[in-house]
Amino acid sequence: MATNFKAGRYNLTDYDRNLCLKSPLLLLIAMLYLSRAMVVIVIGRLTALVGASTDFEALIAGMINPLTLISSLVAFTVLMAYCRRVPGGSRAMRGIWARGQWILAAAALLDFGLLLAGSPLWHGGSAPHPELGLLAMAMDLYFAVYLIASRRVRDVFSAFPSPEAEQTQPAEQQR
Repeated sequence: MATNFKAGRYNLTDYDRNLCLKSPLLLLIAMLYLSRAMVVIVIGRLTALVGASTDFEALIAGMINPLTLISSLVAFTVLMAYCRRVPGGSRAMRGIWARGQWILAAAALLDFGLLLAGSPLWHGGSAPHPELGLLAMAMDLYFAVYLIASRRVRDVFSAFPSPEAEQTQPAEQQR
């Protein structure tokens, strides 16, 4: 996949050392939010490795909504591709990144649908804090619209560092 250096559209500071457009902060927030259940699981496992108490592990486990686990897993693949957005990135990571905009938008809409289907407001039940579910659904819709409509997001997902960039970097660093 080629880099997307577009003269005039973005400042030079908007590009990384591989001439790929840097991800905007809102995109990073969207990736973390949409993969929140998986991120919480990873944080819980890391805290268990460093010897956190079982109370803390129980708190982390209580933060996971089973309904959002499916959509979080989908969005987590894009977060992993973001972490592997380097010249030596695998073919799978390149493919996931190329489709990342639509994967994240689908994850946001799936999360919205799952939260709506599991909402006590929909089934006539009650919840201790229904406004939190409504806030989560509103954020899902906001991120879905942002991911689909933003030109910058489209441009970010259109580029992945080329493998040739990895071969030229050591020569440049030796100077």
